Amino acid sequence: MPWEGTHLPAAIQYPATRLGVHPAVIICHGFVGSKEGVDRLFVKAAHELSSHIVIRFDYDGCGESLGEYGLNTKDRFIAQTKAVIGFVKQMKGVDPESIALIGHSLGGAVALEAAIEEEVRHLALWSAVGSPRHDLGHIIGDDVEEAILRDGKADYLGYELKREFLTTLQGWDPIRRANEYKGNVLLAHGDQDEEISVDYCSLYHSSFSNRLSGEVEKAIIPKGSHTYSTSGAFQQLLDFTRSWLLQVQSTGYDHANGL
Repeated sequence: MPWEGTHLPAAIQYPATRLGVHPAVIICHGFVGSKEGVDRLFVKAAHELSSHIVIRFDYDGCGESLGEYGLNTKDRFIAQTKAVIGFVKQMKGVDPESIALIGHSLGGAVALEAAIEEEVRHLALWSAVGSPRHDLGHIIGDDVEEAILRDGKADYLGYELKREFLTTLQGWDPIRRANEYKGNVLLAHGDQDEEISVDYCSLYHSSFSNRLSGEVEKAIIPKGSHTYSTSGAFQQLLDFTRSWLLQVQSTGYDHANGL
């Protein structure tokens, strides 16, 4: 996927028949993630959504990308996502009016922002962060966070994180922003998420429910971890997601009439 003179590595999976046009799903991975996902979450998801054109991509500095992850900021993540959406809208065989974003963890907050700006009609948030600055601080731990703030940068799992990366997350409130999205939403969260609080799912649901347009559904996955790594949790997640996509992408977007 072209972006700022370079490219974002991507995997594109097509339905068995490539005749005609198809709905598309773009998967946005999370913090220091990749288009494969932990325990192949997104690879397996793409196979489960076989009636769609499914696009998985690496943010700059992740996966197969040659970029430097620490140079990313909130705005750069959103810009990369918007570039992918623009590319997918022009792809042969894609119905540009039938695109859904799936965002996992930090990718959920990023996908929400991109969906608002690009008027994407359907959005699924899997285990989305609710307070990015706080949540990422929790994930990287106090020692790494203090080193970043003190020295301007620090290593985390082989990624050099810089102070600007954290400071751009300060004040970002995706739950408040949720009421500005006009499309249809699926919220999913595992009840045993060890990284991101399942309580965010209810907070998002409340914010999305206060809109004038767009429907919202919520699914709490029993025994679901942050990455839905057990077969039972994964299957429930994909069953909910597949059913939701079938519903919203086959009704002519009646519930997204604000777009």
